[in-house]
Amino acid sequence: MGTPYWDYRCATEACRCLIAFAKEYCSLTTLQVMHLVGNERSKSVITKLGIGYLGAGGSPHNSPNPQVCVRR
Repeated sequence: MGTPYWDYRCATEACRCLIAFAKEYCSLTTLQVMHLVGNERSKSVITKLGIGYLGAGGSPHNSPNPQVCVRR
C-alpha cells in the first residue's frame, strides 16, 4: 500500500475481511504470518488482528533479513 494511505487503518480492515472470507469460504483453521524484524507498521497490523508472537527466525526465502513468525 502506498504511503499516502498509511494511517487510515486500510491494511488492518482489509486483513480482517480476507481472514473472515478465508474462514467462511475456504475452511481456514490456522493462520501463520511473518514480517521483517523492524517493520513496526506490519507488526502493528498483525497485533491489531490479535495474532500472537511465536519468535524470530531466518527468512524462508534465503533473505539476509530475519523474519518474525506469529500464529493465531
